[in-house]
Amino acid sequence: MIVSFLEAPTHQKALMKPAIKLFDLMPKQILSHNQMINFSEVLMELDYEEPQWFNEHFESHKLNLEHTDNKKEPQ
Repeated sequence: MIVSFLEAPTHQKALMKPAIKLFDLMPKQILSHNQMINFSEVLMELDYEEPQWFNEHFESHKLNLEHTDNKKEPQ
């Protein structure tokens, strides 16, 4: 999903909707496909220190990090 977004950023592919609202879409990255794969692997493998305020921030924005392909699922 990260590589797909880096290749062609769209609002539909965005995983961090609140960041898109604040900063708009990032420009398309001028990287090779392999560089994009390596970049996404680094992002996923890094250990990030979670700030004390993060959980409250996460809940307040109701961030949805699950991937959707814009198809409505039956309820």
